[in-house]
Amino acid sequence: MADEQDETLREMARHRGLKLQKSRRRKPGGDFGRYGLVDAAGKAVLGIGDKGFEASAADIEAWLRDAARAKWKSSAGTVKARPKQPPVPEPTPPPPHAPSPAVSNAVLSRLPAVANSSISLPAHVTHTR
Repeated sequence: MADEQDETLREMARHRGLKLQKSRRRKPGGDFGRYGLVDAAGKAVLGIGDKGFEASAADIEAWLRDAARAKWKSSAGTVKARPKQPPVPEPTPPPPHAPSPAVSNAVLSRLPAVANSSISLPAHVTHTR
């Protein structure tokens, strides 16, 4: 249980750029079971006094959670609103379909309905019956 709690506190501190330190003394009445937080430079941040470690696990957890909440609140107020994007114009509709081209297939031109119609055939297509 204590190892899980220690790992949780260490992870929370690591996410904030801090390092969790725990007392290793086993003397009763000393700082046994106490914690402290230091920054990357080794400067005491919380729970380290003249006599050693002074903060309990609950103190460290509360401080880390409140620090995260305070940073979130302060950063939420500094975010500027995004500028509104101009509306996207509707796409132009495609042009209407052009009429189908004249029949230019030599096989189709031999059909009686096509041969008698007013469809003009290209010059290179010969009409034979």
